Amino acid sequence: MLQRYTPEQMVSMWLSRKGFTPSPGLSGIQDFTSLSETALAEAEAWYSRQLAEAPPCFLPREEISEEVTARYITRNAARLSLPERCVRPLTLKMADWRHTVCEFPPLTDSISAREEIRAFASTPFAPKAYLRPDGELEAHGLEREPQLTSYYTSAFRATPGQTATPSVSELSAVVRPADGSFIFDPALLESSSPFSP
Repeated sequence: MLQRYTPEQMVSMWLSRKGFTPSPGLSGIQDFTSLSETALAEAEAWYSRQLAEAPPCFLPREEISEEVTARYITRNAARLSLPERCVRPLTLKMADWRHTVCEFPPLTDSISAREEIRAFASTPFAPKAYLRPDGELEAHGLEREPQLTSYYTSAFRATPGQTATPSVSELSAVVRPADGSFIFDPALLESSSPFSP
């Protein structure tokens, strides 16, 4: 079960699990403050790593489709700008898609080239989503009628009109708490062993 910890609670737990206890009379208040700052930095580094790598069942997950900005980049593909608090997407379903996507491989030049070939491009029945190097998502396999701007424009490469926007039906993600707290299942502390020497 997920629990929320304030930064102060996290520092206290972090120091306690490492065998430290507050004793200003022995170490001096300034020394203990420095120790607390170090503990908070370590806890934040550990938490960031868990948000990026740990099983989602231990972490805060939210539906964030309303926070996404989407725009077409080709007739059958869109780029999705994710909110800053999104650490990693878990599921995505565009309105045009018949299936939900749960994998987000990195976008490479070879994937981009393959998606431009109509015979190999994703479809609403076999959609794909890729994580771009800039942290945005590319969703491929959208259904759009091309709007040709000239006789020589390729039907497949034609983009929708300026007012058309792709619709995101579902996007769940692991998210970083906006208030700076730490939210996770306490079992994560045991499974990831952050206090090992």
